[in-house]
Amino acid sequence: MKKVLLTTLAASAAYLKYQSVRQKRSVQSLMVEQGLKSFLHGRDPRKALNFARFNHVNSGTYSIPNKVQNYLDFKWLDIEMQVLKRDSIVTPEKKVIFYLHGGSYWYQPFDLQYRFIARLADRVGASVVMPIYPKAPAHDANDALSMVMKSYQELLATNGVEAENIILFGDSAGGGLAVSLVEQLRNAQIDLPKQVILLSPWLDVSLENSEIKKLQRRIHF
Repeated sequence: MKKVLLTTLAASAAYLKYQSVRQKRSVQSLMVEQGLKSFLHGRDPRKALNFARFNHVNSGTYSIPNKVQNYLDFKWLDIEMQVLKRDSIVTPEKKVIFYLHGGSYWYQPFDLQYRFIARLADRVGASVVMPIYPKAPAHDANDALSMVMKSYQELLATNGVEAENIILFGDSAGGGLAVSLVEQLRNAQIDLPKQVILLSPWLDVSLENSEIKKLQRRIHF
């Protein structure tokens, strides 16, 4: 049994390495992709049972997971507004990553996202400000955008952080939300962040892009 397990693990590792070379990607990115496929397979928040559960969870206040708080040092910047920070203090002269996490506008942040943004912040020497924006089905897009807009303004006004020191970073649904935030800031003539980084942003929430079906046939979620 042990020999079969070791053989399977070796074959899996070899396959991942082959795919990483063929696709010019890291092994880690392939592992994350496979993990997401496994996690999301068959999960649809709109199904009656899941809908009720998400509605209950996302109607309440968010609690920081213990291991995220203890080992990655995320704390509350504003518990009433539901905004997290990672640093002892958010200082005006230091770079701040204003991070909008993904999760289909339904899911709260995953451990993987916490670890990713913490590692990125350490690499560039930045603090992290992370709004836990309102989620469906208890809230809609207007609630989410209003909350992140207010969080950004609070960062400028209350914490005295200069816009030129802010990096707006969004992944997946958070990437789409980041684009909407920049548009709102521009329209309101509020200072824009120095940089905007989008990681696999979900930009077509209507799912009307004709290319989507072609892509779905390839990824097999």
